[in-house]
Formats: sequence, C-alpha cells, structure tokens
Amino acid sequence: MASILESAWQYLITHFSDFQLACLGSFFLHESVFFLSGLPFIYLERLGYLSKYKIQTKNNTPAAQNKCITRLLLYHFGVNLPVMIFSYPVFRYMGMQSSLPLPSWKVILTQILFYFILEDFVFYWGHRILHTKWLYKHVHSIHHEYATPFGLTSEYAHPAEILFLGFATILGPAITGPHLFTLWLWMVVRVLETVEAHCGYHFPFSLSNFIPLYGGANFHDYHHRVLYTKSGNYSSTFVYMDWIFGTDKGYRKLQALKRYEAEASNNQTSREKSTTTTLTLSALSRAKANFVSSIDASKQALSELSPPAPIPAPVSGDTGGDGGACAFRHIRATPHAVSLDTTSHSPSLARIKHSSSGLRSHVVTSGSEITYGFK
Repeated sequence: MASILESAWQYLITHFSDFQLACLGSFFLHESVFFLSGLPFIYLERLGYLSKYKIQTKNNTPAAQNKCITRLLLYHFGVNLPVMIFSYPVFRYMGMQSSLPLPSWKVILTQILFYFILEDFVFYWGHRILHTKWLYKHVHSIHHEYATPFGLTSEYAHPAEILFLGFATILGPAITGPHLFTLWLWMVVRVLETVEAHCGYHFPFSLSNFIPLYGGANFHDYHHRVLYTKSGNYSSTFVYMDWIFGTDKGYRKLQALKRYEAEASNNQTSREKSTTTTLTLSALSRAKANFVSSIDASKQALSELSPPAPIPAPVSGDTGGDGGACAFRHIRATPHAVSLDTTSHSPSLARIKHSSSGLRSHVVTSGSEITYGFK
C-alpha cells in the first residue's frame, strides 16, 4: 500500500509544481469530494428514496436546491480558490512540503487528531458568536436559509462566514506545517464530515452510532430546526464543547423524550401482541370445544338412530313397504353420515329423517348410493 501511494505521489511531484499541487490540486480535490459526496443526497430527497431514514419530513424544492448549487459554485471560485492561492506562501513559510518520503501514518494520524481538537474549539466559539443577534441577521442567516439541510448546504454561507469559520479548519495545518499529503487527507475527512452532518439522514451505519461524542446529522439537524437564539449545538465534529458549556441541553432533552416515546411504543406493541395471542388461543380453545361437542352430538344421534332392518330382495310383484322399489343392499354409518346403498334411485329415508329431526342435516345422492350427513 505504501509503495502504491509513493509511486502515485512521485508521479504528481514530477509532473506538477508545488504551487500547482497546493493550490489548484487542493481546489480540484475539494470540489470533487464535496460534490460527489453531497449530490446524492439531493436525488435521495427528490426521489423519496430511503425516506424512513430522513430526519425531517419536509423536503426542499428543486428550485431551492438549484439555487444552493449555483451559489456554491460562485463562492468556491470567488472565495475558496483565491484563499488557497494567497495562503500558499503562509503554508510554505510554516514548513509545508510535498517531497518524498511520505510521513508515517503515526505522524499523519497524530496531526489530524490535533486538527480535530483545535478546529472543534475554534469553530465552537466562532459559530456561537455568529449566533449573536447582529451577526446572525447580517451574516449567518444565509447559512440558515435551509431549515431542512442537505449535504451541499454545509458550505452554503456568506463569504465573510466562509473566511471566518474556514480559519478554524486551516489553523491547525498552518501551525504544524504538514506534508501536503496530510493536508489533503485532513481536507477530505473534514469535507466528508461536514457533508454528513448536513445530509438530513440518520442511517444505521452513521458514525454517531459508533463513535462517542461524534455529532453527526441528528445533532446538527436540530441546530437548523430551532430558532437561532435557542438552537445550541454549535460544535463542529465532536460535541464535547457543547457538553462542557451546556449548550446542548435542549437537544439532549429532545433525544431523551424520543427514547421514552420509542420505549412506550414498543411496550404498547408488545402488550397488543400478547393480547392478540391470548385471544387467538382462547378462540382456538372454544372452536376445539365446539368441534368436540358436535362430534359427541353426532355420535349420540347415531346411537339413538335405529337403522331399518335389512329388507330381502323383492320378488316379482313386490313393491316394498312404502310403495317403491327400495331394497337396501347395506348401510354404512360414520360419526358424520349414514350411507345407504340401494337398488333404486328414489329410496325413502323417512325413518332416518324422523329419527334425526333435531339435527341439521343434508342428503347427497350419487347413483344408487345415498349419504345422509349430520352437521
């Protein structure tokens, strides 16, 4: 892995100057990461995909989203790029370099951790100052035009705010004079973090579910929903500054209320499922009892039923006991029916009907067999 990175880096420093890499290369990298990570959330919102993970039910109109993109391009080319160009001498003076070898991962991670801590501290106070009445009205209110944020709104702000809060991001690297590779990695991580914080979605795999003190989309979405004087949640990446100074109390109370409502809903669902199961078992028990009772009644009716004595086969001129040719070959009885096999298609069942007049019954005829059933 190290050899691949060093080979790629060797190609860059061979074909481009330090100025080109530090200014134009940094700008191109920023734009690529920012728009490639932020644009998908626009289409998720427009198409309604993954809506169950959306924090707010309200959506931005396509016109509002397009306005954001247009302003961003203007700000990036009119503010960000000039800042990168004019800050290059400062970074060179502080010791930034781009030559090989690349710094070790221990050095890179240590410096990036320092950048996060410093940036959180400076950003918190700068952001909190922007929420004072005058600065909010004339500067920070532009960023809060989107009460329902989406990924690209993370950098939608007044030019003065871009410079003011952007200072928190570049202060750490300006102090340490890092390798350009470390600066690029810090920029990529920071862009991805701020896009995720403004994306408007909270997924099961969101970092705030796994990293302690990480703010994420839920934390910052609350900041955009609440009135500017009471919003709190001023932190950038990690929320320890809000926790120390108590500016996240409203958010924590809301989260506690949501957890309570979720637990109450789960308990109610469990009780309903338990009640449904009990009623189902009770209904099955009653149905079983009724079924057994019907079987017992059928057996009782059959025991009281006296089947007719076998009638000998008729001889010439014999018409049977009730005027029709009705000689029975045999009778079959079950708990549910009595079947009589006859030599005639119209036998008489008067005696059976009379004996079972207290039961619901039906007669099915098929050829020379008649089935008298009990229900």
